[in-house]
Amino acid sequence: MSDYKKMQEMLAEVKTETDRSCALIIAANLENRLKDLLTDFFISMSPTALKEIFEGTNPLSTFSSRITIAFSLGLLSEQECHDLNLIRRIRNSFAHEEHGWSFSTKIVKDRCSSFKLFSEARIKNAAITGDYSPRDRFQIVAISITLLLLERRNKAKFEQRAQHPSTSIF
Repeated sequence: MSDYKKMQEMLAEVKTETDRSCALIIAANLENRLKDLLTDFFISMSPTALKEIFEGTNPLSTFSSRITIAFSLGLLSEQECHDLNLIRRIRNSFAHEEHGWSFSTKIVKDRCSSFKLFSEARIKNAAITGDYSPRDRFQIVAISITLLLLERRNKAKFEQRAQHPSTSIF
């Protein structure tokens, strides 16, 4: 199944879900897309080697570490990094609080109002008018970043290193 088809199915599922489920599902999607992008950018590695990097308590097992390394490698812009970190914080709020959280909770609403990509899009595109709910903003930014990551993943395959540099000086 193509990445775009998976994304369409995820969006269809999210439409009927609670705010908590929406935030968790969409953030998991972005975390996985970052993993895919990094995997395709790095040298070709065995599944075991990738597991040692991306799973458990290993270096790139967290959403935060994936965002940081993708930004450090030049795979994300400052605005994308900022917005991914906001999405991560929103996800964490929903994941770690027991109940009572929604996109209308003040801290979540404020974070959704702080998305740089959404503000930039409104400035550049006069067609984006009217009020958007915090949940709408969250989804619009997340899907926009997902599409960017999918596009960059295709480019990363062409930039992938073939192997480690030779250690031999002769």
